[in-house]
Amino acid sequence: MNAQPLTNVNFSLSVGTVEPRDVRLQPLPAEVVEIVPQYRGYKFALVKDEIVIVEPRSRRS
Repeated sequence: MNAQPLTNVNFSLSVGTVEPRDVRLQPLPAEVVEIVPQYRGYKFALVKDEIVIVEPRSRRS
């Protein structure tokens, strides 16, 4: 992954959180989708040292 981590965030990370629209989401690497096919179409963001997997339509983590 070549994602730049977000370091200055003003939202909490927890399951079900709606990620703000200004957080740039990137496609999950194909290797992740091969392991967990249910994540096909999902995106991710790197927030500090956490990988946040997000459903892109709802933007929920």
